[in-house]
Amino acid sequence: MASTPAEAARGADVVITMLPDGPTVETVIDGDDGAFKTLARGAVWLQMSTIGIEWTERLAAKSRRGASAVRRRPGVRQRRAGHLR
Repeated sequence: MASTPAEAARGADVVITMLPDGPTVETVIDGDDGAFKTLARGAVWLQMSTIGIEWTERLAAKSRRGASAVRRRPGVRQRRAGHLR
């Protein structure tokens, strides 16, 4: 068992987060021992936490700096356009 998110992400093709809030996701992904430290180029991060558009965009921007793939669920665009509430 890994003792840090960075250890857990080392060598992984896919990392999935399902956490309670944006600050927790940010710590796990981009903290001192976060998964981004070891997530390989070309690996996929599936962010499945219910954290809102603002946090999703903030973390997606950090992901792009590390060249990870960012995939949004279909509802983000519709919510932004005002079609989902």
